[in-house]
Amino acid sequence: MVYFFNPDDLDRLDISPFERVFLVVPEENIYRYAEAFGGRLERKKNMIVHLEQLANKSVSETTQFAPREILRTNNAIFLVHEE
Repeated sequence: MVYFFNPDDLDRLDISPFERVFLVVPEENIYRYAEAFGGRLERKKNMIVHLEQLANKSVSETTQFAPREILRTNNAIFLVHEE
């Protein structure tokens, strides 16, 4: 498995040991990766990630549990082709 965050990182990684490289991108950031990779990306699937966590609230005088919040992210999965 290879993980990278910055689109510029792909050119710095040796991906030769891998048969395929996939990129999971939040929908709102697709343009960023499309600009960086151009025709190297082939959209394969969509994926929704649900994250359940306690809300980040400031400490108050009363002790109580922070409310639960559910975050949902719509993502696209791309196959990254060789240059």
